[in-house]
Amino acid sequence: MTATALLLASTGDADISEAFGKGLTTRDWVVAGIILAASIAIGQVAKVVLQRVLRSDDTDVAITHFAASALRNLIVLAGLVYALGVLEVRLGPLLGAIGIGGLAIAFAAQSILASFFASIILRTRRPFRRGDQVVLGDVEGTVEEVNFRTVSVRTFDGERALVPCDVVLGDTIVNLTARGRRRTTFEVQVSYETDLGRAIGVLEDAMAGVEGVLDRPEPRAYVQEMADSGITLALLVWHAPEMMTMWQVRSDVGVAAHVALVDAGIEIPFPQRVVRFRADEEARTEVPDVGDGTVRSLRRRGPDPNRDTRDTDDDGDDGGDDGGDGGD
Repeated sequence: MTATALLLASTGDADISEAFGKGLTTRDWVVAGIILAASIAIGQVAKVVLQRVLRSDDTDVAITHFAASALRNLIVLAGLVYALGVLEVRLGPLLGAIGIGGLAIAFAAQSILASFFASIILRTRRPFRRGDQVVLGDVEGTVEEVNFRTVSVRTFDGERALVPCDVVLGDTIVNLTARGRRRTTFEVQVSYETDLGRAIGVLEDAMAGVEGVLDRPEPRAYVQEMADSGITLALLVWHAPEMMTMWQVRSDVGVAAHVALVDAGIEIPFPQRVVRFRADEEARTEVPDVGDGTVRSLRRRGPDPNRDTRDTDDDGDDGGDDGGDGGD
C-alpha cells in the first residue's frame, strides 16, 4: 500500500464523516435530487443552444463543441454544489479528504493535462485550420483534426501522424497555406563566357510562360555565386502553396529554363577542372615504390639549354653514342 493510500485510510474516514450533516430527512434527499436533475437538464439545453449559435457564426466545430460542453459542465457543477448545500455537506472537510488523492492523480496525468491545455491554446489562437498544409517539427502534411490530445496530420507520403498538442505548441509551426501563395527557388548554372544580362532576360521570359507561375510577384533571376564550373543563377517564382503544385511548377520551370538556354545558345557547363603545366618549372610527382614501400620522386625537366645536341659522330649515328653514355 502506498503512502497516499495509508494517509487516506488514516484520515479520510474522519474527514468525510465530518463533512456530511446530521439528521437529514427524506425531503432533503428529494430536493437535492431534483436540483441536481434540473441542473443537468438546463446544462444540456444550454449546450444545444450555444452550439447552434456558434455554428451559425461559422466557428470551428471543435471549438464549438468544447465551449458548449464547458458551459454544460459549469451549470451541472453549480447545481451539484447547491444540492450538496441542501444536504448540509461542508465542502471544506470533503475537499481536504480527497485533496491528496486528487494531487496524486494530477501528477500521474501531467502529460495528459499538458496536452489538454495546449489543445485549448491551439483552438483559441488557431495557427492552422483543418485542411491546412503545415510543418510541425519533423512532420509535414495536411491537418485532419485537432482533438484534446493530439493533432492528426496526413503526411505527404499518405501516412497518418499523431503529434501531441504540447509538442506542437512547444515547437516551430510553419503553415504553408496560410498566405495563399508560396515561393520556390530553382538553381541553374551558365558558363563564365556567358553574357549574364542576356541570360537573365532569357530565363525570366521562360519562367513567365510557365503554367502555375504567378504574375505578381513576377518571376526573377539573380546571380547567386561564382561556382567552380560556372556562374550559378537563382530562379525565384511564386505559385499556389500546395505541395504538389510546388513540385509541378518547379519541374516545369526547370524544363523551360533548359529549353530556353539551349535555344539561345547559352552553355550549361559540366563539372570541370582546369590543369595548367608550366614548362619553365620542374614538375614533381611522388608515387609509391611497389618494391620496398618507399616513395620516389619522379622529375620531369624541360630541355637543358647548356647541353650540346649537335651530332659529333662522323657517321652521323648519334644514337650509338647516346646508348654508350647511357651504359656508362
